[in-house]
Amino acid sequence: MKRRKLSKDTKAEIVKRFVSGERSIDIAKDLNCGKTTVYRIVREAGIQPSSLERERTGRGQGVKRFNERETQEVIAEYQAGGTCKSIATKYECCGRTIANTLNRNGIELRNRGAVWNEVPEETQQEIVRKYQEGSSIQSLHKEHNLTTRNVSRILLANGLKIRHRMAKAERHWNWKGGRLLQNQGYIQCLVRRNDPLFCMANCSGYVLEHRLVMARHLGRPLESWESVHHIDGDRTNNHIDNLQLRSGKHGSGVSCRCRECGSKNIEFEELD
Repeated sequence: MKRRKLSKDTKAEIVKRFVSGERSIDIAKDLNCGKTTVYRIVREAGIQPSSLERERTGRGQGVKRFNERETQEVIAEYQAGGTCKSIATKYECCGRTIANTLNRNGIELRNRGAVWNEVPEETQQEIVRKYQEGSSIQSLHKEHNLTTRNVSRILLANGLKIRHRMAKAERHWNWKGGRLLQNQGYIQCLVRRNDPLFCMANCSGYVLEHRLVMARHLGRPLESWESVHHIDGDRTNNHIDNLQLRSGKHGSGVSCRCRECGSKNIEFEELD
């Protein structure tokens, strides 16, 4: 795979932001490159990323020692429901350091597998309510300072079924309203399974918009041998006034229309 070529200004910006304390993953997202690319550019500038990150966090330079005030704060936060991991993030150390500090002060560590049982009933009911309203397990875990596993256990214990982890439709971060532009210039629309016209959808649940508009106008699904023609040639102009229902391919040049009233709401029947 070819490496992406970055300009000198971009490389200088990467080094400057990394040295100032920004995380490599944030820099990579902003500049549309990989995290490994950020590390490579920093090394090329003569800086060792691992050494710089240890200086920021204090990790790798001996075990962090808490003074009496900090020790009491750690104990209070843990007894209030905080986890070793969340407390360690706050004090820029590892979770084992927090656990050892608690043990030295006679604090019994919670059983990680059963911590959800210790969550107050009011909090559990709030988690259940918000999940039913559409909140994700990830957002609930951050809001209530619980692991995602414990949030899931609370929901299951209250008789809820866990939603599929992959966000779909309106809940997906890249949702574009259910309309996609094909390479051929046609627009596709997402159709729900309970829609009467879902039988026209492909394996991904999408239907060509011009066929969908005509089908809704007629009030029935289109047959496989029926085609829809754009009068002005613009494949994105799917207004019903710009569409013609045809039998067979467009090349036949036949438009289906009632001779008496001009209606396009017609059907084909075989002759006896």
